[in-house]
Amino acid sequence: MSELVQILAILNRIEGKVDATNDRLTKHMEEEEDEIEEVKNTIEQYRKESEARHSNLIQSINSYMDKTADLHEAFIKTPEGKPDLHGHRDDHHARKQFAGKVEKWRDEAVGNVVKVTTLGALIWLFYAVWDALLRGPK
Repeated sequence: MSELVQILAILNRIEGKVDATNDRLTKHMEEEEDEIEEVKNTIEQYRKESEARHSNLIQSINSYMDKTADLHEAFIKTPEGKPDLHGHRDDHHARKQFAGKVEKWRDEAVGNVVKVTTLGALIWLFYAVWDALLRGPK
């Protein structure tokens, strides 16, 4: 019987060690599950942020494409139906040349007005002095 008691004691110690090991493994698995859940949550958060950035990028690209299409619609079309970018550039060049000519004409006109006004003032001054000389001293 004493052997049986010793065997039971050994089995109880082994069972205690197994239970302790089992408890440690269960605790470790729960900790691992928490870490795994945290990693899953982080991955889900990154996925959502990536989708938001992707959506914003697509919206920006679509907006850019719409603006580009609107810009191309602003140009007169060539016979092939494409925007006439060179004609547009030539038109700007012609307008700048015309504006330069108008500015030159305006400068000449202002100069002529100043000349005529100065000449008129000198003639009036000459007339006033001549008239005063002809009347003599009073």
